[in-house]
Amino acid sequence: MKKLLLAVTATSLMSFGLAAHAGDVAAGKATFTSVCVACHGEQGQGVVGPKLAGQSAADLSTKLHAYKNG
Repeated sequence: MKKLLLAVTATSLMSFGLAAHAGDVAAGKATFTSVCVACHGEQGQGVVGPKLAGQSAADLSTKLHAYKNG
């Protein structure tokens, strides 16, 4: 489950970098809503999982890689 969540989160974050592609943003939002909201909250404010809102893409990427590697 941990690896699935990481893969979905990484995919979602990559889609945010492609803002010119509205379909990718919509898909990322749908993924976030269906997979991430339970732990990170609707606004990324953190509920059970860490706060995502307000962090840079580079910072999120670094933290996701650290999480993946233990």
